[in-house]
Formats: sequence, structure tokens, C-alpha cells
Amino acid sequence: MKHLYIAGKWTPASDEGTSQTINPFDAAPLETVAEASASDVDAAVAAAREAFDAGPWRRSTMAERTALLGKVAELLQRDKEQLAHTESLDTGKTLNEARADVDDTTAVFRYYAGLAGTHAGSARNPGRATKSPPCEPAITAR
Repeated sequence: MKHLYIAGKWTPASDEGTSQTINPFDAAPLETVAEASASDVDAAVAAAREAFDAGPWRRSTMAERTALLGKVAELLQRDKEQLAHTESLDTGKTLNEARADVDDTTAVFRYYAGLAGTHAGSARNPGRATKSPPCEPAITAR
């Protein structure tokens, strides 16, 4: 991945900077990646601001948001093995730990997809405390 994704397109780092990712197990180089400069970061922040202010997400319906977040979850699961393999190489985690990470990330997208669909059109008052239900232990000793 020798390019940065800024403003909807892949582009090389403005100063052509790169960095190597290293396998923590054996210190073997895995990949040469683009390294963002300060001007690249500024461009990415400006693009993100523009996308937030004028992009399609702000105008999308709750049903569209729910569908998109659900689609991300679906794609994460579709590509789980490849993502887990890459994560394992990059971080030194076991393959099973990396698979669990993909599952956890999938669960986050499904959670927010559910929130987008459940709370459509409602507002929350963050200034008023609410009482949470008691938590049940996930595993009980026998």
C-alpha cells in the first residue's frame, strides 16, 4: 500500500515518504507503505471536513445508514480469514486472536447498524443521568 486514501482517491504521499511495516515475530519486512506528511494530514482533515459537511452521509436516511453499516459487517466477515492473517502478521497476535478481533469489529458495526435503525428520528439528552440495568456475569462459576 504505497498510497494514501485522501478525498476519495489513492494518492502517493506528498513528499513521497514511505515506511516499512515489520513482522514482530522475525523482524522481516512485510510491506512498504506511504507515510503521511503534515501536509497530507492537513489534506485528509480538510477532505474529511468537506465530506462531513457536504457528503452523502449527512443526507442519508436511517435505513440507508443501517444498510451501509450492515454491509461493512458483512464484508468484514466475508474477508475474515484474509484480515485475520494480515493482522496476525502485522501485530504478532495468534491467528485465533486476530479472528476474534475481526469478530469484535464486526460486532461494533452491527451494533451501530442496530442503533441507526432503532433510534431513527429520536434525540437523546446527554445531560440527564439514567440508571443502567445491572450487568449479569458472562460466565458463572459452578
